[in-house]
Amino acid sequence: MTHDRPHTVGYILKASTEFLAARDVFEPRKACELLMGCLLNCRPLEIYVKFESPLSEAQVEAMRRGVKRLATGEPAQYIVGKVDFMQHQIKVDKRALIPRPETEELVDAVLSCDSIWKEDHPLVCEIGTGSGCIIISLALARRNGTYTATDVSE
Repeated sequence: MTHDRPHTVGYILKASTEFLAARDVFEPRKACELLMGCLLNCRPLEIYVKFESPLSEAQVEAMRRGVKRLATGEPAQYIVGKVDFMQHQIKVDKRALIPRPETEELVDAVLSCDSIWKEDHPLVCEIGTGSGCIIISLALARRNGTYTATDVSE
């Protein structure tokens, strides 16, 4: 990211993506969109309506720090500290795995299991909860249950 170009959202996003692509970072555009969305406090798709907007030097520097971390292999979700899961934002860091899309399918399968939810107050337990995304999503979707989750990490 050079200083001879205007520091617009679009330019910084493009330059960051190219930098990471040259270093074989997995899905560099998606990772940069996640960082930029966090920087601008918007969803990644909303970035595109702000493409010509200038970034402050502090914003450019924050993006540069995030891109450098991505280049070392750190996941974007750990850098921004959150992940979207089942239409909720879940806090994540290096102590827990980042939930995968398949985990949302697991939650959907549990939610559609009638034998669990026919009970007045079903007891749902999760061992090794990590970020808590599964148990939190279940509790938010089915408020009639009693939920317990454990993990070795506080």
